Amino acid sequence: MTKFKLIYIDPMSYNNLGLYDLNLLLNIQDQSEIYFICSNKFEYKNKISKVHIIDHYNYHNKPIIIKVLSYIISYFKTLIKVFLVRPDIVHIQWIKIPSLEIFGYKLIKLLNKKIFLIYTAHNIIPHDIKKVNINLYKKMYSIFDSIIVHSETTKLTLKNEFYISTNKISVINHGIFDLSQTITDISKFNFIFNSYNIKYKSNNEIIFSILGSLSYYKGVDLIVEAWKTSKLLFLNKNVKLIIAGKPTYKFEILDNTNIYYDLNFLSNEEYYAYLKITDILLLPYRQISQSGVLAAALFENVPVIVSNSGGLRDPFKLGNIGWIINDLNVSSVRETLEEVFLNINKVTFDWSRINKEYSWEKIAKETLNVYKNLKNLQI
Repeated sequence: MTKFKLIYIDPMSYNNLGLYDLNLLLNIQDQSEIYFICSNKFEYKNKISKVHIIDHYNYHNKPIIIKVLSYIISYFKTLIKVFLVRPDIVHIQWIKIPSLEIFGYKLIKLLNKKIFLIYTAHNIIPHDIKKVNINLYKKMYSIFDSIIVHSETTKLTLKNEFYISTNKISVINHGIFDLSQTITDISKFNFIFNSYNIKYKSNNEIIFSILGSLSYYKGVDLIVEAWKTSKLLFLNKNVKLIIAGKPTYKFEILDNTNIYYDLNFLSNEEYYAYLKITDILLLPYRQISQSGVLAAALFENVPVIVSNSGGLRDPFKLGNIGWIINDLNVSSVRETLEEVFLNINKVTFDWSRINKEYSWEKIAKETLNVYKNLKNLQI
């Protein structure tokens, strides 16, 4: 078995992406010498002791100009590290400034043709930018030797809209998240969970939730409007809607209803506590490739309502795990919510195949195969 040098880069290695990095690196660290260039907010350094941790990226929580300058400086430090280490493979998990990073990765290929570049396209384009320069992203995708995506839908989009050869694209599932890994203070979690469970959940009550960063693409406004216009759900004491997370856009806030709002950034303990009291998790996303929120719900066996977007419906091929909204609008969201409320006790869910199909061992093996196919390594 031949070990190889890998530089693994993720400037966004915190929250769900940090957990993604942790689980993948845990399962490939014995196969290679790994340099992980990450955010200084990466929380799990002590759990991957065999990996060289380099926390270059510290742009978070700074004014916008300083943030951009900090990111650029960190990126050039990353390039220097690549040239010094001379890895076999550079695996990039996230790109924040495409024009800058296209230049840098082209420079790597120009100066060392033996280095292979791999990119995991968690999202084909960022969700929260209003105007997308498609040509810029076409150039970005063209420089990589291999691209990993999480669904066949994303693969087809790269082929049809970005003109990327399918020979360069590998579909590897997004693994499921055990959020208990994120809890640093179990006593804090127990206190929050018990408080929420007593205060917000009563017998025979159904709780719908939407959790995490509340961005436009997640369709929070569709849920609020559907709830407000439902004679069955609005003010019904037997059902509750939790909207928890930090908003990035404005949506209607309804007072004195059966909607509970927590519009702040959620700690790991708070997020996990909300998920544990949730009966149905809502993901009526306008646009998505794959979701870390869904990955956490799958691990906890929490049924979901999803839109027909990206890879959200892929887990349904393995068993009944909830409901799919095919035509996303206020009316269809309302009808689905009402159907679930009326019939949830009649539904049988099937989680038996989820753990195997979305296991990190399987994902790591498939990722190593991508490396092997590029480098012809004996892995």
